[in-house]
Amino acid sequence: MTRLLLFANTGWYLYHYRRDLIRTLLEQGWDVIAASPDDEYVESLKSLGIPWYPVQMTRRGLNPLTEIESYRACYRVFKELRPTLVHLFTLKSVLYGTLAARRLHIPGIINSITGLGYLYSQGSALGRIPQYTLEALLRRAFHDDSVHVIFQNPDDCEYFDTKGILNPGQASVIHSSGVSLTQFPYVPEPSGIPVVLIAARMLWDKGIDTAVKAAEILKERGIPHKLVLAGSPDDGNPASIPEKTLQMWNEKENIKWLGHVDEIEKEFAESTVVILPSSYREGVPRSLIEAAATGRPLIASDMPGCREIVHENRNGFLIPINDPLELANMLDRLLTDEALRYKMGIESRRIVEDQFSSKFVNNATIDVYRSILEKRGMID
Repeated sequence: MTRLLLFANTGWYLYHYRRDLIRTLLEQGWDVIAASPDDEYVESLKSLGIPWYPVQMTRRGLNPLTEIESYRACYRVFKELRPTLVHLFTLKSVLYGTLAARRLHIPGIINSITGLGYLYSQGSALGRIPQYTLEALLRRAFHDDSVHVIFQNPDDCEYFDTKGILNPGQASVIHSSGVSLTQFPYVPEPSGIPVVLIAARMLWDKGIDTAVKAAEILKERGIPHKLVLAGSPDDGNPASIPEKTLQMWNEKENIKWLGHVDEIEKEFAESTVVILPSSYREGVPRSLIEAAATGRPLIASDMPGCREIVHENRNGFLIPINDPLELANMLDRLLTDEALRYKMGIESRRIVEDQFSSKFVNNATIDVYRSILEKRGMID
């Protein structure tokens, strides 16, 4: 039986984003195991019916001694488990996991690049220094025919290709990690004061302050609305918004900060429009896919990833980054046109059904696994 190891830098990621994949694999008879640093989601992960193994790794940090130990931790666990295939998620796990797996001659190494994140949202020359270092390391790690790379959007794939990180035929694009169409059913918009929702980590890069400024413009125009911020700060991220700032916004009449929300589907169902004015290099923002599945019109920055789920004038609008006036203008247009919201919401749901459902994404991912096994002559 083919043994597949799923490895990420948090148990939260594997449970929140890949549990439907795990269930599908188990139904098909795969031998699935998981590895990650320990966190509060590990028990939920194990409850899916798979073994879990701890790997000590910090999400962020550049201390050389700590990073070397993170690599060694990957190597030790991979050596113990000896999987046939290893699927790696998030950039640090991808880098260390690939180097460890290649050293152990694991037959198939699948890397999911789920967006380029904070490192690639920095515009300064100083901010580009870590990018160059990372790209040099990835170029070295990926230079082997055992490695396959899955991107969530074609922009990231093209970027890696132009940087010489990829070999010909080494990559594919699978939009997102998929969402459950039953967990996020179509729900007609509610009555009452329109709710503009942004569901994300509370980071400056996610455009939270842009949303707040746009809400101030709408208030000045006398357009009824409530801006709801669903998400918590991320203390491990340099772009995290201070809690005192969030509390200050929460005191405004037309803004409510909810903090962390476990059952986000309820917030989507109670929303009117969902936005993400991000300057962050997303893969494909899951919050926008979930909102689209619920049948909501979307507004997002014209950025890689966002363009995959927001189709201009079909199910929403794309706006320039850091442009609260344009965000306010597009919100003005949607909040004052119920028929347009309905039309775009229906189109949002159709797009998710066609391209972003868990079933679609999981089948495409398993096809990658099978193609690697066929290439290696290892199909069971």
